[in-house]
Amino acid sequence: MGELVRSSGEMMNEVVVSLTDIRLVDGGNSFEGRVEVYIGTEWGTICDYRWDINDAQVVCRQLGLGPAIEAPRQAHFGQGTGQIMLSGVQCLGNEISITSCRHRGIKIHSCGHYQDAGVICSEIRLVDGGNSIKGRVEVYNGTEWGTICDDGWDINDAQVVCRQLGLGQALQALGQAHFGQGTGVIMLDNVQCLGNETSITSCLQNGIGTHYCGHSEDASVICAGKVI
Repeated sequence: MGELVRSSGEMMNEVVVSLTDIRLVDGGNSFEGRVEVYIGTEWGTICDYRWDINDAQVVCRQLGLGPAIEAPRQAHFGQGTGQIMLSGVQCLGNEISITSCRHRGIKIHSCGHYQDAGVICSEIRLVDGGNSIKGRVEVYNGTEWGTICDDGWDINDAQVVCRQLGLGQALQALGQAHFGQGTGVIMLDNVQCLGNETSITSCLQNGIGTHYCGHSEDASVICAGKVI
């Protein structure tokens, strides 16, 4: 890839590395943590210089998780060890890999591990709605994505989903596979949120994977969108 020159005179590289893996470390669950990338033969961290929500979005997508909620900086999840692999990462947000975003080059940095970058991804996502503010609700249990049954599904439940995704107020809570039927596991059934919960899985429900439904009853939401 060619070098990209910024007005500041800084040279930025757009590098695609084939032997790359990615993981989240020290976050307490599978949806958040310090970002570490495996390049060549070793794991290393990412410096938070220019780190933002677009970069986090790429990491969350690359890991198969829901949308990025936050892009923590300053070793929010603790300091890593070893190499700092990337610095000055500038993603548009639609790249398939963090190493395909613009950055200063592999192991080129002037950072310390106190600047290690992190991400917080969502355990839920909206699918098949045509845009980012509506769709079938899917929940990730740490190993796979699954749907929610529409038994008892109402605007309070939708409110929690929309807030959890940072998409403002809920406009509609839809059932009967309004945005099409999902596949795989039905994760939740009889969800009963008050509307002020921080996570859909913290609402009253039958328990992960316990249900009496088919995918013809998959639940959906329409959110108002992000508040600017």
